[in-house]
Amino acid sequence: MTFSRREVMKLVAATPFAAAQAAAAQSPAARGRRIIANGADTFLIEPDGTVKAWSLMNPYGWAFGLGHSERIKPYTAYDVPLKNVVTIAASVSAAYALLPNGTVMAWGGNFRGELGATPRAEVEVTTAGRPLAQSPIPVLDITDAVDIDAGDYHALAVTRSGQLWVWGYNIYEQLGIEMPIIKYKDRTPGVMQYLPFPVRVAGLTDVVAAAGGDRHSLALLKDGTVRSWGANEMGQVGDGTTVNRKLPVRVQAVQNAVAIAADSNFSAALLADGTVMTWGNSGGPHGRLGLPDGTPCPTPTLVPGATGIRAISIGGEHMVGLTKTGTVLAWGYSRYGENGHPGIGAAPMAGLTNVASVEAYVSRTFAVLANGTIMVIGAVPYWARFGGDKGVSTFPIPLVIKNLKNPM
Repeated sequence: MTFSRREVMKLVAATPFAAAQAAAAQSPAARGRRIIANGADTFLIEPDGTVKAWSLMNPYGWAFGLGHSERIKPYTAYDVPLKNVVTIAASVSAAYALLPNGTVMAWGGNFRGELGATPRAEVEVTTAGRPLAQSPIPVLDITDAVDIDAGDYHALAVTRSGQLWVWGYNIYEQLGIEMPIIKYKDRTPGVMQYLPFPVRVAGLTDVVAAAGGDRHSLALLKDGTVRSWGANEMGQVGDGTTVNRKLPVRVQAVQNAVAIAADSNFSAALLADGTVMTWGNSGGPHGRLGLPDGTPCPTPTLVPGATGIRAISIGGEHMVGLTKTGTVLAWGYSRYGENGHPGIGAAPMAGLTNVASVEAYVSRTFAVLANGTIMVIGAVPYWARFGGDKGVSTFPIPLVIKNLKNPM
């Protein structure tokens, strides 16, 4: 299940509402380089708002919106045909870009309606969504988004007015809405397992950020509380149970949150005081520390040693936190050295200072330094030296991807 893991990072400001509003208003150049990674694909937003992407495998061009379905070279950066991008979100099969005017562009696979580009009237007649998009196309009805995120096959967009819109796969009720909502013209098929157009989540207001696990979702509200819904067998919803939730419920014990993140069966919240709470699959040292592997943890608990943090990111089985001083704390599984330390618990990654942003990824961690240099720890995508993803480094080294400039 490596490629179905979710990795999410949310940079934060003084308050949740200020963070979302500032992210939309801030120019791309002011934010510096940022990496967004999912599965085998990695996106890099440059300071000028342009986007580059590369793959560790050998996917097709539509994965990057290149306008074709031909195979591309692995470990080679390609220019995604978009400008002035605020942020990127990526699912297993599709990707999304938030633009400064609040629109959301989508491209890639549309196997479960994840592009959000099929009008309701069309669905009511055809009972189907449109095919994949080889080039970026607008998501329907989203005109004032300030935050976007994606699970494996579903996507979420937060609007400036604090509403949350969702679309895509819903077999695990990860959309947080009542279905069916479609009135078919010619026949009444079984309840659709996905929605190929955006729908607003009823009852949610003052939303400032969203996070998608592969089968559940989170919403951060202006007051610092968190709502969650979807699959909950490992307690990833955080309501103290392991019962799946069709509609949003309040996450227990989380207050004064300023950022959220979600993995396949794992969730986290960064609090205003710089501490981190996690819930869901304990995974031993992967999340809530000191518990047996695979133990459901349905109630959020503070991560020991995680303090002074201003941004978080969840990788496949580990987490990282960017501190206010520009260092990185890490905890969780470290099979490939992606934590930068062998012990259990939140501990500093050696060799990393002046870090501007950080992204946990399956079996590796990326850190973008203040000068734009990208460092990588763990399984190293280092094509020039290894010819593939075959190297392992427990100490940060500069990332080497063909056609990607990495200043020092």
